[in-house]
Amino acid sequence: WLHRIQASWHDVRVVNVDDNARERMMAGEPVEITILAQLAGLSPADVRFDAIYGRTEPGGGLETTHELPLAFAGQNEDGSCTYTGTLEPTEGGRAGYIIRAMPHHPDLHNPFVTGLVHWA
Repeated sequence: WLHRIQASWHDVRVVNVDDNARERMMAGEPVEITILAQLAGLSPADVRFDAIYGRTEPGGGLETTHELPLAFAGQNEDGSCTYTGTLEPTEGGRAGYIIRAMPHHPDLHNPFVTGLVHWA
């Protein structure tokens, strides 16, 4: 499994990220995220996508305090896959998120051990 993932990982990518966020939102107001990803021949079960979110810092950095796994929503005719999730920030103030892609396997207890990750 790991050799197959490593051989394809450089071609796995997030093609598009979309959400319904507005410039000003209230704490607790849901933000629906949809991503479109190319899995480079891997199965949707082989890759997990997470929205990592938290407060944004004055310099533009992201203080990541929460993690939301995105759910596989379907495969498109061109082979790309759609994943969705809903953030519900509990705190006010400036907030943001970033998308993380990592290998996934039910027997992989720590996904960081592979050393494979993509950010979008």
